[in-house]
Amino acid sequence: MVAPIFIVGTGRSGTSLLRAVLNAHPNIYITQEAGFFLWLPRLRRAKTAEAWLRGYQRTAAGALLGPLAVQARPGAPRTEAVELVTAMMREKAARFGRGRFGDKTPMHATRLAEIFAAYPDARVIHVVRHPVPTVVSMMEMPWASNSALLNALMVRLAVEAVTPFADRVLDLRLEDLLQSPRPALERVLGFIGEPWDDAVLNHSERAPFAEDPRLPWLIDAERPLRPPGAERAVPLGPRLTRRVEAICAPVMARYAYAPWSAPGPARPWSVAEDLSAGLRFGLRTLTLGRPEQDDPEAVSPEAQLRWLFSLNPSLSIPPERRALPRIPPRAAGSV
Repeated sequence: MVAPIFIVGTGRSGTSLLRAVLNAHPNIYITQEAGFFLWLPRLRRAKTAEAWLRGYQRTAAGALLGPLAVQARPGAPRTEAVELVTAMMREKAARFGRGRFGDKTPMHATRLAEIFAAYPDARVIHVVRHPVPTVVSMMEMPWASNSALLNALMVRLAVEAVTPFADRVLDLRLEDLLQSPRPALERVLGFIGEPWDDAVLNHSERAPFAEDPRLPWLIDAERPLRPPGAERAVPLGPRLTRRVEAICAPVMARYAYAPWSAPGPARPWSVAEDLSAGLRFGLRTLTLGRPEQDDPEAVSPEAQLRWLFSLNPSLSIPPERRALPRIPPRAAGSV
């Protein structure tokens, strides 16, 4: 079997952009946040592979993946669900005439042990970005926390989860991809074992986007590659900026990131306000109630999306970013 490709990282680190770029290659198609290895240990009441597949197709990730012809072997045990994951990735790639398949789910960074157990030859690319703009961008998303410090902790934990697999994973800084696309992509394609193709330098015209979820922060990845702009001021102020970098000190050191410019007055209460925002985020996730994740017959993509898109109560998030994507109709006869 060809080695599948997995793109991991943290939210807002550039994983969607790398996916779009690689999908411009004539032999590669990578699914968009299908979350296979997040759902394999869930849906615990599914005792067979068929029941797991039925539940997965009813999750938000499975529904946005679109209808597929994949079916479980009658009576197959749940342990064969990994074979269904392979079949789903392969079918999506085949639709576009591509031989290499894989998935881009940032949180798969926490599931590398399971990924390598299922696919010993998997090619995993870990995308990283300077922690400060990463956490600020996360604060602007409806599905993340509006606490810079909590987001900084998430960035650090994601990088630490990848560290034990450093000898099997390719690290790619987003800044390097934007500043020098060809050398960065030559390194990526060499790592995954695909020949160079100039199409990857023109992904906005060559990659297939028709079946991707039409979400604003994903659509941004469809724009042409462009050099990073001048270092922009972030709305954190100097105190919070330095705290974010302190939390992410191992990330800063490992990937040779310099301190981020943080002009402006030092707001004395900025850290306390941010800690309060983090606490409110935690309470909100509890009081909203987590959608069903165990019963394959009770999973609802609409309920999951409503929950996910309401986690961040920040009033600065524009309404279009809270608009739920359209769920594709399920194929007739699908399980």
